[in-house]
Amino acid sequence: MAYNYDSVYRNPQYFGEPIEEIISFYREQKDRGKLLDIGAGQGRDAIPLALMGYRVTAIDTSPTGIRALKTSAIQNGVEIETRLEGVDSFNRFHRFDFIHLNSLFYFRAEDDAHPDGERLKRIFDLAGSGAIFLVGFSNADGRDEKLRNVLAELPKAEILLRRYIDTSATERVSGLRIPSEFHFTVFCKG
Repeated sequence: MAYNYDSVYRNPQYFGEPIEEIISFYREQKDRGKLLDIGAGQGRDAIPLALMGYRVTAIDTSPTGIRALKTSAIQNGVEIETRLEGVDSFNRFHRFDFIHLNSLFYFRAEDDAHPDGERLKRIFDLAGSGAIFLVGFSNADGRDEKLRNVLAELPKAEILLRRYIDTSATERVSGLRIPSEFHFTVFCKG
């Protein structure tokens, strides 16, 4: 069952600031072409990427998220093409040089009828040769291993970068340390 993000996107900047290591990866790229941000939400990543010169198309199924993204784009003086559309109906992946999948996949088989591994394989198949993918997620429950298994099934996938980021936090009331790790992998379609 798909999660309804409209309620959480009523809170400004619900997911906070962009992850600096992800933004740094894109900052280091010489060629800043067309970038598809899938599950863009309020534009946490789309806005800074557009400010860097990427030609960003942002898709999301949340009308509230897309509205917030459009408002933020205007406030930041950037042009971002937005589409109220989900990953399963989108099929124009071949038009993009970069495919950004930050916190979209969780690699849980029980999620719904389209497990994330199958979604990623479909996107990869429809992408053009040379497309660069960034897949990021909170690493829990063996998700990293599941991603590695999916990538092993993609014969033309070349791993460019793997990063593990400590995103642990201290709970404000109790002072307990909550361990957390964010993982992202960058790969290209050869």
